[in-house]
Amino acid sequence: MADSPFSKKELEELLGAQTDTILEAVDERLRGFRFEVNARFDKVDARLANLEEKMERLVTTLDAFLKRLTTLEDEFEAVKYELNRVKTFLKEKMGFEPE
Repeated sequence: MADSPFSKKELEELLGAQTDTILEAVDERLRGFRFEVNARFDKVDARLANLEEKMERLVTTLDAFLKRLTTLEDEFEAVKYELNRVKTFLKEKMGFEPE
């Protein structure tokens, strides 16, 4: 190292300063990257919340629809039972067999 114009201490100081500069630049880039990633995740979170809200409304709608359908099926079965009773009555008591 006798040929170097810098002493060991001067080289360490220069390398330390260069390292600090590089680390600051990397840190600055990472801050920018973090900002971009956070912005993207915020958008994704908003979209996900919107989808969850829509899905909940859809489930509520489907529940109401299935309840109505079940009620109609139950009422249909009751009407069918009553109609069969009327047919049986007409056949047994009146001698008339409806088609």
